[in-house]
Amino acid sequence: MFPRIVKTGLVSAEMLRQEELFLFQVQKTEAESGDYVRIDQLIGELNKAKKHGRSKVGLAFGYDDDPRELIEIPEVCQYVTQIFSTCPHLLYFLLPDPDAIRTFVFCMIGARVTGRSGGTAHLEANEDAFNAKVKELADAVVSYGARIGDAHGARAHLAEIGI
Repeated sequence: MFPRIVKTGLVSAEMLRQEELFLFQVQKTEAESGDYVRIDQLIGELNKAKKHGRSKVGLAFGYDDDPRELIEIPEVCQYVTQIFSTCPHLLYFLLPDPDAIRTFVFCMIGARVTGRSGGTAHLEANEDAFNAKVKELADAVVSYGARIGDAHGARAHLAEIGI
């Protein structure tokens, strides 16, 4: 199954109920200007869709032509930090992609790239801060799941991610 790719435009709760997967791309201009209109609208529609939005959305950033890791791009990290601050249970809706989620957590805790070898970035991050942020996000997902009558689904989603 291929995801529906949304590079521009909006997503409705009805679309979330009907489609199986979405790849929502935050454009470079949105991240750099701090434009949260589309992502805020998406979050609002995800909250309307409730459990029908669980595990359906991949979040991408339009930096394909940039050789840096996302955590090296301050605008991306600020954007990620802001959207998870606005919607701490956003993880409930994201595809169970441990690498992407790890990147988002690294952005939120201020990890930095200290070097590279073989195309792989080496990060410096506070392990306690990382674990605390993961726990905070997991607690928000479980709380949200309980609030909408999907505590079991929320826990299953976290297990898929490996949390």
